[in-house]
Amino acid sequence: MDGMQRLSDWLAPTQEIILRHGYSLSHIGGSSAREILDHVLFGKPLALRDLDLYLVRRDTVRLRDLRALCDDVHERGLARIGPLRPKRRANPALPGDACYEYLAGYGAHLFTPGQPILSLGVLHHASDLALNGLFDIDAVFLAVDNDQSLSAYADRLARDGLSAGLVIDPHDGYGAWRRKAPAIVHWVEVERCFVRSAYRIVRSLAKVLTLRLPNELRGEYLSRCPASVAVDDVPELHRDFLKVLGDAHWAEELGMLAQLGALNPLWPPLQAEMEQSTPDGLRRAIPSRPGASSSELSCLRARALCKDPAILEAILSVAPLVFGAE
Repeated sequence: MDGMQRLSDWLAPTQEIILRHGYSLSHIGGSSAREILDHVLFGKPLALRDLDLYLVRRDTVRLRDLRALCDDVHERGLARIGPLRPKRRANPALPGDACYEYLAGYGAHLFTPGQPILSLGVLHHASDLALNGLFDIDAVFLAVDNDQSLSAYADRLARDGLSAGLVIDPHDGYGAWRRKAPAIVHWVEVERCFVRSAYRIVRSLAKVLTLRLPNELRGEYLSRCPASVAVDDVPELHRDFLKVLGDAHWAEELGMLAQLGALNPLWPPLQAEMEQSTPDGLRRAIPSRPGASSSELSCLRARALCKDPAILEAILSVAPLVFGAE
């Protein structure tokens, strides 16, 4: 069975529940949107680790709205539900420090064995979609009617292309993705979540094979460093770190993170070590195991790099939330 058909069949029961809760449209965004477009338009293999799916309430979202939806999904036996969390985003339309405190909605991760992790978010308004991510490539959304299957949507997309109104792409992010030339369009979000943004930056660059940190980008990032750098959600930082370690270009990403000073909040000795390391040296010191999954490789590299037992334990504890059941 084609990968798109399998993905569509898995998502269909959840779409039915979403539709019953009054959401006629799902917005598939982030790297999920780009991977699906690459598959449909250019025939690239489809291998999603996550599926980022956003719903728009067109009214104020309450936590109970998401809880009711997730409860129905769980009661149908479709997924295990992770913690329900506020989705905070920087909103440059708000004055002063209020722009860093905007609550765009609520979200949760849904886990089904053998399937992508479903990252489900319910937002207040359609304008909140524009606050997603850092780069132009992050603001690409597939607008899928919940009364049709994802495979039917893909068939229309293959037939009618990007000009058919099926894709929301205000910054030509998909074009930037194909050109391997992403640009940050949401610097206020970088300022809001300064350390974790560095991890998102280097992973996005590595996905387009930019494996050396551009000087201009590094300078702009460092110029926006707040007076006090703090990480308000350490488990999320640990998840970001494991994602880096599971990537194909993990060694280059660590080097770029060191240039941004973003390993220091994780563990200062690691920052110092990476400042003196090279990607080739790291790969020689920590060889990959043939046939190992991303999860296994990530944890192997974490054990080799993190010598502090307490920090290592905390990092490894979030691995199931990053990779699901591979």
